[in-house]
Amino acid sequence: RTQSPGAQSPGGVLGTATSVPPTKGTVAGVGIIFKEAPDGGLFVKTLVAGSSAQPSGMLRGDLLLDVDGVSMIGQKKPLVAAGAAILGPIGSEVRLTMLRFDARDGRRTTLSFSLLRALPASDAAELQVRQTPSGEKLQLSFMHLE
Repeated sequence: RTQSPGAQSPGGVLGTATSVPPTKGTVAGVGIIFKEAPDGGLFVKTLVAGSSAQPSGMLRGDLLLDVDGVSMIGQKKPLVAAGAAILGPIGSEVRLTMLRFDARDGRRTTLSFSLLRALPASDAAELQVRQTPSGEKLQLSFMHLE
C-alpha cells in the first residue's frame, strides 16, 4: 500500500471495452462492498473477511476515485462500472485510488491500494432495480462469489 497525499485521480469516463465474456472460475474480485451515494460516489461499506481488501488498510467510508487509472467519478452506473473494472483474472493485481476524509480536521488524503484478485466470481457484475413498498426505487449491483 502506498500513500500519496494530495495526488489527483485522472479524469475521464469509462470507455467501452471489448473482451471475451468471463466464464465461471476465471475471474475474481477483491472483497469490497460499496455503497452508492445519491451523487453517484462509491464509498466502502464493508470489506469481506479473508479478502485481499481486508488487511489493506482501506477503511469504511473511503471514496473510490479510480480503478487502474480509469476514473469512476461521473459514471452513469457507478456500481456496474466499478464491478466490471475491479473484476479480472484470478491472481492478477488491480490498483484502486481512494479518497479518505478526516472528519476531525477536514483533511483529505488520496490513497492507492494494489489488491490481489482472489475471490472467484461466477458471473460479471449484475444490476437490478427494485421498488420498495413505499415506491422508492433501489439500484442494486452485485457479483456472485464462490
